Parts: sequence; structure tokens; C-alpha cells
Amino acid sequence: MESAKGLVFVKDQGVLQGESASPAIFNLFLEGLTSRFTSQFLPGIKLGKKSVHFLFYADDLIIVAHSKEALQEKIKIASNFFTSVGLKANLKKTQVIVFRRGGRICPSDVFQWRGEKLCVVKEYKYLGVIFSSSGTFNVEANHAVQKGLMASGSVLQSLKRPRNFPLHSTTKLLNSIIHSSSLYGSGIWGINYGDQLERVQQRFLKRFFQLPTAAPGYFVRREAGTPHIRVEVLKQAYNF
Repeated sequence: MESAKGLVFVKDQGVLQGESASPAIFNLFLEGLTSRFTSQFLPGIKLGKKSVHFLFYADDLIIVAHSKEALQEKIKIASNFFTSVGLKANLKKTQVIVFRRGGRICPSDVFQWRGEKLCVVKEYKYLGVIFSSSGTFNVEANHAVQKGLMASGSVLQSLKRPRNFPLHSTTKLLNSIIHSSSLYGSGIWGINYGDQLERVQQRFLKRFFQLPTAAPGYFVRREAGTPHIRVEVLKQAYNF
């Protein structure tokens, strides 16, 4: 038995856990799901010229819809399809997030999988990024900052004599350890959170140079020869 996010694939004989062929086999089993949606003339989410019904990454699957009625219908079709190919949904891992501008979740926003009620959540982590029902990434930004600060503290603690440590080596540590922990996926969500993410870099550099916390950020960046963190975020967004 192998578990995927929201699904349990039961089989007598199959590939080992972590086998590279597992995602390909999973995708083959779900190949017919798209045709089921299109045959019912269900609308997808418009991304450019494409109409998207679901997102796939390895064995992670997310169904998307522009309305609760369309989503419930897609859930119904998906549940029937999974049953026909021998897949069973793990409802403990299957959740629904409704994106809205504000307010509480409407009591009528109820979704069912073969008669069983699905949990509607305010936040959902997909591929390591936290998506909020508000459509903003405030929670993900705060989480990224905390990860960056923890990494920053660990690096500085390992440097017994910061003043005697080469600046270029410290910059490499900043980029390889701290930035990698706080800027994961920021090309997608971090455009509006540059100042918030800059806290990680500023905290690290001020402690390294033993400067007061009130030291101007532009001065610290100039001294270290490091651009604002927003530049790195824009690079990631451009590459994406």
C-alpha cells in the first residue's frame, strides 16, 4: 500500500516506496480523468489560453474549479473514476480550500466525497507553500521569515569569532543556507513581501558586523555589498 496526498493506492504487487516510476504509474492511472471533466463540459480555471481542471506534481493532485457547484460535480466525477480504477480516497488527507476576499466560511459551502463530508480549511500547504483562503501569502511570508531567522541564528552560533571570519565566506553562507530556507518558492508568492523578507538578511548582517538594530538597512547592504532581498525575489519570479 502506498499513500499519496489524499489518495491511497492499493495493489498486490507494485513498485517500492520512493521508486522513480511511481509518479509515472500514478499519472497513467489518472490519465482518463481529464476526459471525464471535458466530456461533461465542466469549465476549468483559465490560465492564459489553457483551461486547467487540476494540478499534478508527482503523486500530488489538486482539483480546481471556479464555483462550489463545479467543484462538487468534479469531486463526484473524480470519486467515480477512482473507484473504477481501484483507487481509494483517504479523506483524512483530502481537504477543500475556498478562496474568498474575506468573511467567514459560508455554511452552505459543504463538499462531499461519496456521501462523506470533506473538511473545509483556511490554509493548505501544497508543495511546501502555504496557501490561504484570502488569496494572500501573509502566513507563508511569516513562516519563511521564521525559518530564515532560525537558520541565521544557527549560522552565527557556529561562527565563534564573526569579525575574523571572511566576509565573502559569510555571504556564501547567507545565500546558501539562510536564503534557501526563507526564499523557497518566493518567485511565486514573495513579490509583495520583500521588506518582510529583508528582515532575515538585515538581522544576520547586523549581528555579523555587531551593529545596533537601528542601523539603516541601506548602509548595512552597502557595507556587505549585498543587494536588497527583493532583487533575489524578482530574479526567481522572472525565472519562473
